[in-house]
Amino acid sequence: MSKMTQFVTGDGRLLNVKEIADIYRNCVNLATPSSGKVQRLDDHNFSLTCRFSTTDCDTLESVKTSKNYSLKTTTRNNSKAERCIESVRCISDPQVVGETATVTSNNGRYLARLRGSTPSSSSSSPGGGGGGDKKQVLEIWNRSRLLKSFDLSEVDAHGPINTDPVFGSMSWYPFGEQDKLIYVCQKKRPKYQSFFKQTMPKTNDDKSEANDGPSKGKQLNLGDDNTREEDWGECLDGIEHTLVAVLDVGNNFKLTTVEVSGHSLAGVKWLNGMRSISVAYPEEPRRLGIIYCNNRPSHLVVHDWSQSPAVELFTMKSDTHCYHTARVDHSGQRFIYLMNPFYGPHVHSVRMHIHDLNTNQDQELVDKCTNEADMFVFDLLDNCFTSDGNHILFVKSDHLYNHLCLFDLKESKITKVKFPTTGLNLLDFKHDVILATGSEVNTTPTLYVAVLSPVNPGELVAWHQIEDCIHLDEIECKTYTIPTPDSPSFVSAILVSPCVDLLRKNFTGESGDHEKRVDNQLDLPTVVIVHGGPHHAFGVAYMPHLVFYSRLGLRSLLINYRGSTGVSEEYVKGLCGKVGELDVNDCLHAIRHFVSHKQINPNKLIIQGGSHGGFLSCHLSCQDEFKFTSAIIRNPVVDISTMHTTSDIPDWCYTEALGHSGFDFSWMPGSEELARMYKCSPISRFKEANVPTLMMLGTKDRRVKMFQGERWIELLEARGVKTQCKVYNDKHDLGRVEVSTDSSMSAALWILSNLK
Repeated sequence: MSKMTQFVTGDGRLLNVKEIADIYRNCVNLATPSSGKVQRLDDHNFSLTCRFSTTDCDTLESVKTSKNYSLKTTTRNNSKAERCIESVRCISDPQVVGETATVTSNNGRYLARLRGSTPSSSSSSPGGGGGGDKKQVLEIWNRSRLLKSFDLSEVDAHGPINTDPVFGSMSWYPFGEQDKLIYVCQKKRPKYQSFFKQTMPKTNDDKSEANDGPSKGKQLNLGDDNTREEDWGECLDGIEHTLVAVLDVGNNFKLTTVEVSGHSLAGVKWLNGMRSISVAYPEEPRRLGIIYCNNRPSHLVVHDWSQSPAVELFTMKSDTHCYHTARVDHSGQRFIYLMNPFYGPHVHSVRMHIHDLNTNQDQELVDKCTNEADMFVFDLLDNCFTSDGNHILFVKSDHLYNHLCLFDLKESKITKVKFPTTGLNLLDFKHDVILATGSEVNTTPTLYVAVLSPVNPGELVAWHQIEDCIHLDEIECKTYTIPTPDSPSFVSAILVSPCVDLLRKNFTGESGDHEKRVDNQLDLPTVVIVHGGPHHAFGVAYMPHLVFYSRLGLRSLLINYRGSTGVSEEYVKGLCGKVGELDVNDCLHAIRHFVSHKQINPNKLIIQGGSHGGFLSCHLSCQDEFKFTSAIIRNPVVDISTMHTTSDIPDWCYTEALGHSGFDFSWMPGSEELARMYKCSPISRFKEANVPTLMMLGTKDRRVKMFQGERWIELLEARGVKTQCKVYNDKHDLGRVEVSTDSSMSAALWILSNLK
């Protein structure tokens, strides 16, 4: 396609490919805050370190940078209990970040830096360091002095250190000298050797100790190099068995490990008294895909590292519920954790518990004002306790919004903390200083900092915006709650619309307007976007692809159908066993609502979705009430009856298609169950599909194998439907920069080329 090939935007501007690419570049080249740390210097001075991520469309890389800020607080009315922010200053230019992870001890004395993530030359060998054998170097610093560095490929005790969001965790012991580093790592695979490998016999004169024989004390596994090793599925390739390690810097860098047979350990945290708490995931009878799933069986295990080797003190487990996401208070004697049922929908609401190690008492945290314990909390900060230990800070998902909340442990009640924007992401919380990012659909993400009042943590000093943000005047956003006709329930939606006049003022190409100029916002094409999961939800926050579509004169309608998260556990479970029917009807009902209220043009609709959203997009391509001009589909579920044998989450098929709440690992569907799975799938309706379809697939997708999308395209092509299929060397989310940039541009051009 020529750079000068012209396309007509939704509002009638003429833009060539280069101009469209420049618009996309402008949407994604912002430095977006991704993580942050608060470090205390003294009673009134703090250091804030923030990391940013930027998409570089020229090099097709995600550029990681870091900036440092100084935060100075003061007291009001000469009261130590009423701290407020006096100033926040940026004290460094953006610095490119090369390390994978860093963690600093509370006293600021020690720093651990993990760098390097490129697979080593031996990564293809099963006898490498385990989990693909990443080339990693662990550096230990004492302030500005490098004490020691470890090439982890040369460490015999374990394999690579985990930095993934499921297992990864690293921290310094917060008591005493704070010189003990704990982390999760992979078990090192043994070395393998062929049955027939020949070695040269040693002569009497050869005094070298360097050999591969038993004299060096290394056990070789003969003929095991092709043995299948099961891992934890999508995004966790090669991670088979994890353990916990402690590096004792003060004891000549002594390295100790502990593992639990038949379990992978995750999310380790220090307790007082040289103890630790970890999450243990059973590996038998098989490892199911775990990322994006909080329903995997798990329990908590406490180890005592004061003994050598470390010993297991006790476990906390249930026959019906997962225990996970443990976080420890400042005393190291109490910890909170989240729990929810095994299996069923892949995302449950959770209940929060607190456990006291001194009294061995366990308490469920229930808001006495509402008497509700179930919440949609997807993660907790490493430190979520206030300085006095009486409150817990967390983010709760509530329908379309995230809310910053404080749980008062003494009063048993939840207080919502006001935040300047609808989009919210917590970065760090230490010494009652909150560091967060905020955004709106039409406002770019930026940094905010605030200080809680020790006397009344429900009240906080006004939020201080650290960095500038950009308000996008050309974009409008409205939210809707739409009652459903068949029950006292509802679906929700977000409608994002561009302001036509401002588009023409700020984003007009060299060729000006087409003769089909559109001046009425309601006549603009609308991209109907349905989320995957299905237990997920769209929230009111900044999304670059919506800005991109808006600047191309396209509106976006995001639909949260029943089964989405953020409402209630009953709302989530209501979809199980009804996919392909309830969710499809909810999407049609939402579209029908906007059409009947003359808020969107029914003749200018596009459908888009990935994964389960792709499942719905295929279904909606087969109905005849609304004619979509095009479809953008990523890694879709097309036929559940063939998915259950190929996916890393076969229990998804068991729950979503058949409605079962448990899972039998020996389950194989009978003819009636296969028929039900086929009937609820879009493949059963393919003869009704006639929408021009762009399919985008990942060769490394282990959640929904790419043959599903390929089959859909083959069937459409056989019927003469216009199609294009793009295949990327990527996983289920198609998240690599070179993939996301290409797929976003391809989607935009496909939409514009098929507008009527």
